[in-house]
Amino acid sequence: MFKHLAKTYADNNPVMKLGNNCDDHFPNGITNGAYWYDVKGGMQDFNYVYSNCFEVTFELSCCKFPPADQMPKFWKDNKESLLAFIEQSHIGIKGLVTDTNGKPIPGANISVQGISHPIVGTNRGEYWRLLLPGNYRVIVTANGYENAIKDVTVGNETMKPTRVDFQLSPVQTVAVTQTTPSPILETVEKDSHGFIIPQEFSHHNYEQMKAELEHIGKNYPNLTRLYTIGQSVEKRELWVLEISTHPGVHRPGVPEFKYVANMHGNEVVGRELLLLLAQYLCQNYKIDDRVTHMLQTTRIHLMPSMNPDGYERSHVGDRSSGLGRENAHKVDLNRNFPDQFEPYNTSPEPETLAVEKWLQQIPFVLSANLHGGSLVANYPYDDNKAMKAHVDSLTPDDSIFKLLARTYSNAHKKMHVSPGCPEYPNEQFPGGIVNGAQWYIVSGGMQDYNYLHANTLEITLELGCFKFPPAKDLPIYWDDNLPALLAYIEQVHRGVTGFVKGDNEETVSGAAIAVEGLDHVVYTAKDGDYWRLLTPGNYSMHVSAPGYKPVVLKVSVANSTDATILNVTLSKIDLIAWSQQYDANIEDNIQLVTNFSTQIGISYALEAVETAYSVLAEKQNGLLSILDSLRISDPIGGPDEHKLRIGILGGLYSTESASRELLPRLARHLVASKELQVKKILSNSVLTLIPVFGTPSSDTGCITSDAGSVMKLPNIVRGAVHEEPVLEAVSALCSENSFDYLLSLEGGGFTLRYPKSNVNSYNHKFYASMQKIYNESLHTFPGECSSMGHPLLGLKKKVLQTVQDNMQTRIISIGLSCCNHEPVSSIVPLWMHSLEPILNLLESTIQGILVYAKDSNGEPLRTASLTVEGFQDRFHVTPDLALIKLWLPEGSHKISVVAPDYEETMVTLAVTRGQISREEVTLKARSGATAPQTDAEDMKVNLHHDGSGIAGYIVDQYNHKVPGAEVRVGHFSTLSDQTGQYWLPLPYGQHLVNVTSPGYVRSTKLVVIHTGEDTSQVVMLTMNKDNKILGLPRLAFLIFGSTIFIFIIVISLSLFSYCSNRRTDRTKKGFSLLPNKRSLFDFDDSENETEVFRSPLKGGNTSVIKPYFDESDVSYDDDQSSEEDIVVVSRP
Repeated sequence: MFKHLAKTYADNNPVMKLGNNCDDHFPNGITNGAYWYDVKGGMQDFNYVYSNCFEVTFELSCCKFPPADQMPKFWKDNKESLLAFIEQSHIGIKGLVTDTNGKPIPGANISVQGISHPIVGTNRGEYWRLLLPGNYRVIVTANGYENAIKDVTVGNETMKPTRVDFQLSPVQTVAVTQTTPSPILETVEKDSHGFIIPQEFSHHNYEQMKAELEHIGKNYPNLTRLYTIGQSVEKRELWVLEISTHPGVHRPGVPEFKYVANMHGNEVVGRELLLLLAQYLCQNYKIDDRVTHMLQTTRIHLMPSMNPDGYERSHVGDRSSGLGRENAHKVDLNRNFPDQFEPYNTSPEPETLAVEKWLQQIPFVLSANLHGGSLVANYPYDDNKAMKAHVDSLTPDDSIFKLLARTYSNAHKKMHVSPGCPEYPNEQFPGGIVNGAQWYIVSGGMQDYNYLHANTLEITLELGCFKFPPAKDLPIYWDDNLPALLAYIEQVHRGVTGFVKGDNEETVSGAAIAVEGLDHVVYTAKDGDYWRLLTPGNYSMHVSAPGYKPVVLKVSVANSTDATILNVTLSKIDLIAWSQQYDANIEDNIQLVTNFSTQIGISYALEAVETAYSVLAEKQNGLLSILDSLRISDPIGGPDEHKLRIGILGGLYSTESASRELLPRLARHLVASKELQVKKILSNSVLTLIPVFGTPSSDTGCITSDAGSVMKLPNIVRGAVHEEPVLEAVSALCSENSFDYLLSLEGGGFTLRYPKSNVNSYNHKFYASMQKIYNESLHTFPGECSSMGHPLLGLKKKVLQTVQDNMQTRIISIGLSCCNHEPVSSIVPLWMHSLEPILNLLESTIQGILVYAKDSNGEPLRTASLTVEGFQDRFHVTPDLALIKLWLPEGSHKISVVAPDYEETMVTLAVTRGQISREEVTLKARSGATAPQTDAEDMKVNLHHDGSGIAGYIVDQYNHKVPGAEVRVGHFSTLSDQTGQYWLPLPYGQHLVNVTSPGYVRSTKLVVIHTGEDTSQVVMLTMNKDNKILGLPRLAFLIFGSTIFIFIIVISLSLFSYCSNRRTDRTKKGFSLLPNKRSLFDFDDSENETEVFRSPLKGGNTSVIKPYFDESDVSYDDDQSSEEDIVVVSRP
């Protein structure tokens, strides 16, 4: 084809076709580029290798910059060639690739049998394939579809390509056997180690390793890409060599595999094996069928050294020491990753962070970590909750992990026979495999991290007893491990693979793939592709994604390294219909967003809720506060001591911004909904919504790891909340509100987390009940996800424990997502499936008892406390109304109420689901006992009355509390407390209530106490700020003050102008008397003694009469003289 294209141009150029114009000899005017001379990095090769484009290079003249007068000749020689070459774009075949419904299939591969160069179709399914006249067999493939084959005849007609369309059928859910095309090159001789070009077996220090990797990259540019994922402590690059037929890009449907070696610097066998493996794979491509198929179907990443600093400290001959094991900071990198059972690692090393970031960037499926010091394949987990060795700690995917470990061990020449190491005669590994925790405990290991925080299954391979063997032994290690290294890579194709798409063919990234019975979820990559490694068997697979309806599919997995292909189509949820049915048709709640809200953005959203529903909502902080919060109740500002006080936190963890986005939506729902459930919640509780802001988040997609940036948590656990202003504000807010319960909206799995408690405690029963309610709500969630595997899990539990112990507040963490960090696009779907669980948990707290403790006179008994039979806890009454509000499970409960100097009183209360039993308990004073006097006098509680009166809150026009305000009716008066609450007993009849407070305008209100009322009437009193200044309204004062200020400015400017004009008038003609001063440029000291003016007077008066003069600012320049002109005016 290329010869035809080149000859087409040359034949139409009368000079070029001769081939001898520049003292060269090119038969027919054409030549192969490499035959002429070597060009590395040329554009025509790049076009052919990395795109569908055929490009030819034309040398048009011997002179590179000919004179302009020769251009007409060049045009004449090249005109026909240019036009003829353009016409060649229409030879061959073209067409469309569609599915059975006629929808275009993007990115299909179009291959011609016998020509090893496929082209790729466009996003619209179009393709063009240049071909010479003849008969061809064309093969079209696409992920998720059956192959299509057609025999085509290409005619000898320019400008009329043959039209060939292809229609592909979806692949059925059965195991698909892939065929490998025959290698292009014939079999060549290899040495005894499998290399076509024999390799030197030697150790490589950092510079030598880097040179070797660069050498491989330069020799095989079409198969390799050398890149770095970061730097070590000592600034050495962490090199990775990628090997595939399309290096540099993730091909949809092609799994990603990695080997990582030399994590411990003195364990070097893996380092050398990966350098040799890179040579082996590149040399054998298109030579060995197995290697060719491997590179065509897998993207392989090799990291020879994760710890280059440690290697430089180690030495040849080290059999078992620890010299060089750690990095330059003396840290064992295989103890430095976040661990599921241990507190969060607050000091990750640069090498650790680089690997964590690497895992987020590439959707690895399978991996192995190459170590030394023993001979065994070690599979997760590496530790357990008890940190006890010799006890199996198995993953949900234990069966596939064992299969992977056995695959390597059995393919290894020695590992499966378990010879053991002489240094450890008691260590025996049946079959050459072992569970990590069964062997010994490793906390913070990399293989556990790969499994728990990426879609990656990783095992650890101990390659030999000798950590740093002499170079002469390397050929033995290579021969022992080569079959195992290849066999392990092939396991990446086990199980199920496919694509998840929407019903409009859009790719669905971040979709959860959960296998029934296996508590571990993997997620689709950015192109919607997924891989789920499974052992042979039949499975039910749950597929779900935010905003889509989940599906459950049956799949059968064969015992093969050809994966079963299962493509999934999800249907979108109708947002408008959902909103109308479940969310009070609130448009703002389902509006799609493109960025996470800023702090001021959420503050404005809460402010808008307060403005629109001031009867129900009150914002506690201003727009510039470090912490905003919104209180919601029905009504807000009314007496609420009998209501539950519940705080709802969002964004407590800086990686979980999406949970914070739920709070404005929850606020809008609570105030707008007319549902009985919401009304019940607001009438029985005061909800405080608290969005916590920390490090801003970027939209990085679904991240199941919390390892990136986590603020506040260590300070909570250490009790150092004062070191974090936001955290200190949260703590102060919780103390001020005395919450009965705290709910924290979080990610990290669909699970409810809460502090530990004694099995006989009240808290234990409460949390168990909340867990039951939560479990009943799980049907709203889009799928399943692992409840384990998050590095912050242990620390999060410690946070909950610390909050409960220090604040004496029950706290629950509600898991609403598998991801810790949700992408922005998932906010609305997250809200949709979170609404019901949140409301159900809030409603479930409204159940139990409300007990008032009173003495025989009916007065609140503020020293009383209460116990419930079956619980070891004691509960104290509130300081004002002496009541106890307490959640209790359904059933009959014996309540004991006691107080100092009073007899114990027992009552039995029945609690039904979703109801509160109210009871007034009167305690009798013991004989001879006198009740202590409290601050009741200030509250007028000792005033004799019939239970009638008024009570409520005093607020300003913005619904902010007004403490210390005086409420007066005649000679009766009281003061509002710090919460703005007041109570004033009054007799029956009509009363004029006067309310005064410094800084506020006096307020009055007429109230009527009707005969027979035995409870206080709720009266809300509103006061307006006194905006008067100097007795004038603020606006009037501003107008008056502004007028005075402008008047003073005008007068000042007028006086200034008048004085300036007077001075100007004296000098407008250019004359001015000079003062009797020394000349500026005259240095004659005698001038000071010269009189400017003297006139003898009669009578011999010797007085000197000096002239009047101005000290003018006007300067005069005389070009004729440098002397000053002195004008003397004599008196007549």
